[in-house]
Amino acid sequence: MNLLKVILKQETPMIHFESNLPNATIRGTELKPKIDNFIVSELKMIEPDLYENFKEVINEKDFGNGKKAPYKINISGSTETIYIQPGTPYFGNMGGNDMKAVVGKSDITLNLFSFNRKVLELIKEVIPYVFAYNNFGTRQNKGFGCFTPVFNTFNGIHSEYEYNLEEILMKKSPVFVKKFKSRTNRPFNSLKVIDENYKILKSGKGGKNFSGYKKSELMSYLYDKNIRWEKVKIKSEIYKNDRNLFNKLKVTNPSENKKSLDVDFEKARFTRALLGLAEFNEYSLNHGKPCKVNIKDLQGEIERFPSPLVFKVRGNQIYVFSNEIDDRMFNRKFNFEVNRKVSFELMTPTKNEFNLQDFLKVGLLNLEFKEVN
Repeated sequence: MNLLKVILKQETPMIHFESNLPNATIRGTELKPKIDNFIVSELKMIEPDLYENFKEVINEKDFGNGKKAPYKINISGSTETIYIQPGTPYFGNMGGNDMKAVVGKSDITLNLFSFNRKVLELIKEVIPYVFAYNNFGTRQNKGFGCFTPVFNTFNGIHSEYEYNLEEILMKKSPVFVKKFKSRTNRPFNSLKVIDENYKILKSGKGGKNFSGYKKSELMSYLYDKNIRWEKVKIKSEIYKNDRNLFNKLKVTNPSENKKSLDVDFEKARFTRALLGLAEFNEYSLNHGKPCKVNIKDLQGEIERFPSPLVFKVRGNQIYVFSNEIDDRMFNRKFNFEVNRKVSFELMTPTKNEFNLQDFLKVGLLNLEFKEVN
């Protein structure tokens, strides 16, 4: 039996559905499919030479065709459970929560076993790519559950992982980076930076008496293209069809007024859906529970769509790269329903109206990220 041992450093807390269990960490049932999927679906495009070297192993009948790949994983480590702090990209903490995350008290160890030596040789080579492109646990795209491979031991031979994270990420998409103040006793620092920047990028940021107000980078990007986004359209529909509800809405944009909403938008688009679609949005009221806006795909195929953006943390640096947006999300009609009085339909942008990389080069640079070259 061949043994590959990989040592991981945990960069950010991980939200684990069994966080109360002693020493909870990455689950093999989450890691193994990510390794297999990368080898079968992405390796050939990202590292064609490496794929050619191991093509015979990858194409074996028992690897990558729905059956279990010929290796096993055991994962161990010493971890502790801590409460998730407010101001992180976890929606459950709004209004108070008792959700927990796990952090490593020491390094995490992966033990991989196989009778096929070539299988483990391949996995040894792809581990840096798997952990570069993936985080783990809940809310992983927003930076929770980042891990870095440090070194490995293969059949008793020790070696460090020496690779350039930026070069690996750039094989998938343009990459942006931003430094932050890192403190070992404050594990949520990086996640708070991610949360604030992502909010400004996608939806904007409100503040008491507008003191902390930050305009949405997405809204500004669309405005320059003569496109209005759905937030203004939603409030306009509420204003025209349910004036009583509109008067209860909390004003979060200092430029927002009744005159600006009492218009017909010829070119409004449901653009935020392309950065992640939920089943509903909420709008704060001056008093009481938020106003809920239910969102439904008229074709009944899409209920949720994950954000194409992925945030990675390495030391005191935050990286952003992106996956491709599902083609079905473009030029697609959704229904918005607030109550019996307010219901309307809105299209997402076409590919000609919204280019993710063009937007990121504007929005992230405005947030003091730098593009990696």
